[in-house]
Amino acid sequence: MTLTFIGRADGAARLPGSADSYVIISQRDYPTCEGNPIIIDAAAFYMGPHLSYVWRVNGLIQPNQNSSSLVIDNVNVKVALTDIVDCVVTDNDSGQAITSNQLTNVVTAKYYKPSAQIYFMDTFSGGERTICPDVAVAIGTSTSFNYNLVPVSLQYQWLINGQPIDNKKSFLENYPYKDGDKVVCNVIMISKCLARDSAISNEITIHLNPTPAITISSADGGCAGTTQVYKATVTNPGTAPAYEWMINGGKAGTNSATFTSSTLKTNDVITCKFTTKNFCGNAEALSNPVVVADITAVKSNTVSISSSAPGNFITEGQTVYFTANPTYQGNLSYQWFVNGKASGYDGPTFLSSTLTIGDKVYCVATATENCVVPRSATSNVITILMHKPIIVPNAFTPNGDGINDTWDLLPLLAYPDCNIRVFNRYGALVYQSIGYTQGWDGTLNGKPLPVGVYYYIIKPGGQTPPFSGSVSIIR
Repeated sequence: MTLTFIGRADGAARLPGSADSYVIISQRDYPTCEGNPIIIDAAAFYMGPHLSYVWRVNGLIQPNQNSSSLVIDNVNVKVALTDIVDCVVTDNDSGQAITSNQLTNVVTAKYYKPSAQIYFMDTFSGGERTICPDVAVAIGTSTSFNYNLVPVSLQYQWLINGQPIDNKKSFLENYPYKDGDKVVCNVIMISKCLARDSAISNEITIHLNPTPAITISSADGGCAGTTQVYKATVTNPGTAPAYEWMINGGKAGTNSATFTSSTLKTNDVITCKFTTKNFCGNAEALSNPVVVADITAVKSNTVSISSSAPGNFITEGQTVYFTANPTYQGNLSYQWFVNGKASGYDGPTFLSSTLTIGDKVYCVATATENCVVPRSATSNVITILMHKPIIVPNAFTPNGDGINDTWDLLPLLAYPDCNIRVFNRYGALVYQSIGYTQGWDGTLNGKPLPVGVYYYIIKPGGQTPPFSGSVSIIR
C-alpha cells in the first residue's frame, strides 16, 4: 500500500485517516441557471485515495449518488433554498467516515424577461415635454431584471423616430431634437444564463417650443412717385409682437405689420426684425431681405372707343363695329359692356347686330404690368341713336317698381339741342333739360312731385316743329 503524506504547517506529516481530515461541499457554477442540473461537489482533505460517498438532502440519502459530485436534474427533483445538503465520505482503507459541512441556499437563477424605462433625468418622469432651443435635456434609463446573483452586461441602443443613433450610453443628452421626435431605448442584456435578450422602453415625445419666423413681401411693383406697401407675415407670433422695419439696415416705418414708403430707390434693401415673448422668454426673428427693383416711370392708361356707324346712328338689325383706342401700348385686357352688363367680348374690338336706340356701349382696358396708372381705364360711352318718330307718353308711374318709372323720350337722343320743359298747373317750371340724356323721374330738386297732371313743351330743334301736351304722374 502506498501511503501519501501531506505536509502540515508545523512541518509534521499529515496522514490519511488522521484527525486533520475534513470534507467541504459547494455548489458548482453558482448560481445554477434555470433548466441546468444542480451539481454539488465534495472535496476531501487528508483522506486516502479510495473513498465512498453518501449524499443526503435533509438527512435523506440520495440513491445512486456514490461519487464526489451530487447531480440533481433540477426538473423532476429540485432543491429549495431551505434544504440542507451534506455528504458523508468514508475512507475505504482506514474506515474513517467524515461528514461535510451543511450546504443551504442552493440557488437556481430563474429568468424573467427584463423591462426598461426611460425618463427625464431632472424630473424622473416620462411622457411628453416641450423644450426650449439650446436648453440641454438629459434622458436616463432604468432596467429591471431578476438576475441579482448573475453577472449581467447591459448594452444600450437609442432610437429617434425608429432610427438608431450613435449613442451607446445609458443616458442621452445634448441631442439636436426636432419637433415631434419620439425617443425610445432598446436595452440589450447579456448574462451567464441567457446569451442575449432585449427590452424596448417606453416612448418619450419631444416638442420644440415654436420659434417665430417672419417673411415680408410687396404687393406692388417699384413705381416712381407711388406708395409701395410691404407686408410682414409671422408664424408663431407669441404674446407681445413688435415690428422694426429697416431700409439698408437703418430704422424706418412704425411698429406695424405693414410698411409704406413713396421714397424708395432702386436697390434699397427692406428687412424687418420681429420680437415677442413666448414659453421660453424673449424671442426674435429677422425677415428675408427684399431688394427694391428698378423704379419704373409711371405710364398713363386711357382708352376711347369709336363705332363704325356715322354719328352713331343705326337702323334696326344693323351690325355695328366698335374699336378701342388705348394710349398705353403695353399688354391690355378688355371687357366690353352694353348698358352696364358685360358682353363677353375681351378683345380690342366688339360687334353687335342687336343694338337699339338708347343702348350705351363702353369698355374697360386693364394693364397687366405694374406702374400703369390707372391700372384699369374706362372708355367714353357711345349712345346708340336711331331716327324714330317722336311719341310722347301721356303718363308714367315713378313708384320704384321698375316699370314706367321714368318719362322716356328716346327718339330725342337724335336731337342733341332739344329743349324739354315741364310745368305744373300753376305755370311753375318743374323740369327742364337741354338735350336728352335720360328720362325724367318725376322729381323736383330730388323730391317727388305730387300726383297730378303736368304740362310740357318740347322743342326738338332744327326743322322739327315743337310738341306740347300733358303728362300725368301716377303713383
